[in-house]
Parts: sequence; structure tokens; C-alpha cells
Amino acid sequence: MGLLNSIRGRGCCLPLAFRFYFLKKTLAQATVRMGAEEIAFRTKFEQAVEMFVELAQAFTQHPLVIVTGSWFGNNGLLKPLRAAIGDRVHLLWRLRGNAVLSAQLDAQGANRYRHGAGEKRASRPESAG
Repeated sequence: MGLLNSIRGRGCCLPLAFRFYFLKKTLAQATVRMGAEEIAFRTKFEQAVEMFVELAQAFTQHPLVIVTGSWFGNNGLLKPLRAAIGDRVHLLWRLRGNAVLSAQLDAQGANRYRHGAGEKRASRPESAG
């Protein structure tokens, strides 16, 4: 898990947390330890929810926008997150590989593209088809 940010106009991801994932059959075959602690099986979703809940405790007054690949982009992640954190967590997924994340959240936490007075909102580009 990392914090997406822009530094000198370039996107970067600052690592914040990680978990090691072990297959259930691997842990059934042998005892795996980290230091003195024995590792118990946890699904990838359980590990992800645990990390995001820890992060949410540090940012209690802000909405959380989680950007994920399509594998995590479903209710397997969103439902437990909403149960633990509430409606201030949002999930953004199924992005193209060349997507650029640059819009900022407004004061209410919504991602709205704002224009100056009298300007029209940009229309969706027509397909070249």
C-alpha cells in the first residue's frame, strides 16, 4: 500500500505498509514464523482491509480514495472497508495502464473537475471509430 503523490510533475508512490501473503497449503505444510510469531493464514482481502483500517485511523477527517487493480476492485474489499471505516472510503479500480490520476478532491471529498466562471465542462472525447 502506498500514497500516490506528484513530485515535480511526476507521479510517485510512497510505500506506507505491506504484508507477506502465504498460500494456505504452504502454512498447512510447515510452520512459518516472523521472529517469534507464527504466521496464521489470512486472505489477501483480509490483509488489505487491515492495512487500510490502520491508515484510516491516521486520517480520520479525510475521505480515503483507494486505487486498486481489477482483482481487488469488488465488494470483497469494499464491503469490509465500509463496515470498518464507513462511507468516507471510496474505491477506484479498472484503470487503464496509462491512466493519469491528477484531479484533486474538493472540501467535501468529492472528485469534481472545476471550471472558471462561464466555462463549459469538457465533453467526453468522441471515439475515433
